[in-house]
Amino acid sequence: MQRADSAAREFFLAPAGRGIRICLSIIMLLGFILLCLLKNFSLADTGPLRIGTAVLFAVPFALMLLFLFRAHPDGSPAVLLMGAAVCLLSMLLRLCFIDRNTGDFEYYLNDWLRVLAGQSFSASMRMRVGEYHVLYQYILFLLTRLPLPWLYTVKAVSFIGDACLLGAAFRLADTNGDRAGGNRALLVLLLPAIVLNGGMFAQCDSLYTVSLLWGLAFILEGKPARGMACMGLAVCFKLQAVFLFPLLPLLWLAGKIRLRDLIPFLAAVLIVQLPAVIMGKAPTELISIYTGQAAMYTNLNYGTPNLWAMLVSDGLDAYAYGTFGIALALALCLLVLCGALRRMDTYGDEDFVGIAALIVLICVFCLPRMHERYTYAAEVLTCIYALRVPRALPAALAISLASLASLLLTAIPLWGGALLMLFAATWLVMMLFGGHEGRSGVSERKWI
Repeated sequence: MQRADSAAREFFLAPAGRGIRICLSIIMLLGFILLCLLKNFSLADTGPLRIGTAVLFAVPFALMLLFLFRAHPDGSPAVLLMGAAVCLLSMLLRLCFIDRNTGDFEYYLNDWLRVLAGQSFSASMRMRVGEYHVLYQYILFLLTRLPLPWLYTVKAVSFIGDACLLGAAFRLADTNGDRAGGNRALLVLLLPAIVLNGGMFAQCDSLYTVSLLWGLAFILEGKPARGMACMGLAVCFKLQAVFLFPLLPLLWLAGKIRLRDLIPFLAAVLIVQLPAVIMGKAPTELISIYTGQAAMYTNLNYGTPNLWAMLVSDGLDAYAYGTFGIALALALCLLVLCGALRRMDTYGDEDFVGIAALIVLICVFCLPRMHERYTYAAEVLTCIYALRVPRALPAALAISLASLASLLLTAIPLWGGALLMLFAATWLVMMLFGGHEGRSGVSERKWI
C-alpha cells in the first residue's frame, strides 16, 4: 500500500505528458457535458436541444482548458486538475443565470436576431440592425443559423470571449516569465463583471476587452503588428475600446510600437468592414454607427459608479456637463502620460499594465453617458495588474465591489461605488507615481 501511495503521489506531482493532458481534457469535457445534460434548461426541452446546448457550452470550457494547459507546459496533473476545477466552477457560475432573460436581450438583441433570421446575408448587411458595429452583426447573423435557442447562443459567444480573456490574462500575468502571476490568472474568470456580463445580461463586453488585452499582451511581448491588429478588432466590436488608446503614445515613445504598426491596425478595421461594404452597406453608414451611439444616450449617467453618480444630475445641462467630463478625462489622461513619461526608463511591463488600468479607469469615471457594464475593462486590467504587483490588490477589490454594486441591487449605493472607484484610481496613482527604491524584476516603490 505504501508503494502504491507513493506511486500515486508521484504521478500527480510529476509533469504531465501529452497523453495525460489529452486524457484529462477528454475526461473534464465529458464530465462537463454530462453536468449540462443533467441541468434543466428551460428553453431546451427536447433531447436534441439538450445535447446541442450541452455541446454549445462545452466550447468555451474547452477553450479555457486549452489556455490553461498551454500556460502550464510543465504542469503536473494535480495543478492541471485544480486549474480545470476552477474553470469548471466558473462555467457553472455562469450557467446559474443562463435562463435569465433581461431587458437588454428581450427588447434589443432578440428583435435584432429576429430581423436577421428572416434575411439573407447580403440583405442583412444593407439594413441597419442594432447599435453595434458590423463585426458583432456578423456573429449575430451566424447565430440565427444555429438550431438552438438564441438566448443560449448569444450568451455562449460571451462565454467564448471570457475563455479567450483567460488566455490574454495568462500572457499578461506571465510577462517577463513570472509563473507566479500566471498561476493566479484564473481569478479573472471569477470577477463579478465577467460572470454577470455574459451569464446574466447576455452582453458582449468580453469581445472588445479580450481584443484589447491580447493586443496589449502582443505589444509587450515584442509583437507590435499583431497587437495593433487586435486593437483594430477591438474598435470593430465596440467604441469603448478607445478608452485604452491614450496609452498608445506612451507605448510608441517607449519603443514598444512603431508608426508603421498603424498599417495592421487600419488593415484589421478595413478587412472587418469589407464584407458589409461588398454586400451594399454604405461606408458612411459604418461611421454613423458610432455617431449614432453617441447621440442615442443623453443622460449623464446610466448606472455607472462614476463621478456623475455622486451628483444630482436632474436639471443639469447634459451637454455642458458632458463636455466638461470629456475635457476632464482627457486632461487627467494627459497628466498620467506626462508622469509616466518621466519614469518610463524605470518601468517594466507590469507598469504599462498598471498605466493601462488607470487610464481606462479615468475614462469610465469621468466620461458622461456611461452604462454600468463599462467598468468591465477597468476591472479586468486592474485585476491583472494586481496579479503582477500584489500591492494593487486593494484597488482591484474596490473596483470589483463597485462593479458588483452597479450590476446588482446591493447594500452599497451607486455613489458609494463611485467612491470605491475614486479610491482605486487614487491607489493606482500612488503606486505608479510614488517613486522608486529599486528594481529586482518587480517594481519596488516608496510612497510620497
